[in-house]
Amino acid sequence: MKKYEKNSNQWILDQKSWRNHDREDLEEIVNRGENRIRKIAANRGIDWDLLSEEKRLNLIDEILHES
Repeated sequence: MKKYEKNSNQWILDQKSWRNHDREDLEEIVNRGENRIRKIAANRGIDWDLLSEEKRLNLIDEILHES
């Protein structure tokens, strides 16, 4: 880990850079998850895009609790 003494501007820039990197990683994870849930739904004959938010949550809950 880098040490910063008096150059707080550099620290702020590094923090922003990390936040942007983390945001990109999070978006990638969300996109992969979204693609996976769409495939799982399609395999069950369900069109993910036509589901209401409540039905989506119910499907996710069902998937998570399968044995």
